[in-house]
Amino acid sequence: MNSGLEWLSLLRAETGELESNFTHPGGFGDIAFDEERNEVATLGSYAARFLRFHDASTGELIREYGGHGLLTCFAGYSPDRKRIAVGASDGSISLWDPDFGELTTLSGIGSTGTGQGELSKVIAGTTFSPDGSAIATLDWSGTCRIWDRSPLQQHQAPRQAANRRRSHARQATKLVDRLFEKHILVADVVAALAAENLEDSLLGAATRIARIRGDDSERLNRSAREIAMDDSRRPVDYVRALAAAEAAVAIRGSDAYRVTLGAARYRMGEDEESGRILEALAGSELHPRDATLRELVRALVALEKNEPLRARQLYRDAESMIRTAEQEARDDGFLAPYHELAEEVRARVDG
Repeated sequence: MNSGLEWLSLLRAETGELESNFTHPGGFGDIAFDEERNEVATLGSYAARFLRFHDASTGELIREYGGHGLLTCFAGYSPDRKRIAVGASDGSISLWDPDFGELTTLSGIGSTGTGQGELSKVIAGTTFSPDGSAIATLDWSGTCRIWDRSPLQQHQAPRQAANRRRSHARQATKLVDRLFEKHILVADVVAALAAENLEDSLLGAATRIARIRGDDSERLNRSAREIAMDDSRRPVDYVRALAAAEAAVAIRGSDAYRVTLGAARYRMGEDEESGRILEALAGSELHPRDATLRELVRALVALEKNEPLRARQLYRDAESMIRTAEQEARDDGFLAPYHELAEEVRARVDG
């Protein structure tokens, strides 16, 4: 890596090819590269106030930490990659956890000053010992100091463990949220987690969060309905929709959920069972969206039974419900999938 006034270039050591470029207003004061994380830590020139971490492949700013006065130079990463040491203008050393932003300050030579007489305290260079137990610093006066990290490491161990647990909880929650967007049932999410090749502690945390969240009937019904109303989904999606609809009805057997189950049955080609479920709901008092879906799917089932006149009437009833919803100024986003399903029915009725 070569640093210029305002540009930093990351080159591949094997080929010399340019990997990425970074820019920093005012220029870069110091840099450190973490190959394991594929990140570059940077300080700005002329006593920066923030420690920044960038994606080494893209140059994108990932996170930044501040709060330790004027930062002057790096010692780089500790051998175990758990800390990055930064020298400061007051002669102290700040130790940052690159993942959590946790800050510990090593200081023993007085408080920060503002006059020219304090310039001798400014840290000009820092480095870790090979085992990471000590840090050597050199200030502008030419004084070299050795800082022992051993007592600090022992004192910080419980806090670091707690921070890791909190970090795993955050990571696990994000991971579970992402998988629930792709999968519907908790069992599918747990299976997907097992296939993620996660470290044991993170896998355990994510699995616990997924199981605690459980199979929520409303989420299951919403996911199943979204799929069942779309005639362009893959067969495997309809299988999942049916499983979700059945689970929702088993948890809470509401008529609204049964409408979704009827739609999912239709997408699976189970016309008779779909018709039976929906006909049983013909006299039920339903929310307009549920009644609209019921009539549209009943129309599709009627077409499968070669009953075009009945299908046309059911379609007209559903269209009337949609128009009523439009007049009541319901959200367009809510109506969009019902319009699309109605268009599917209309095309088949007119065809």
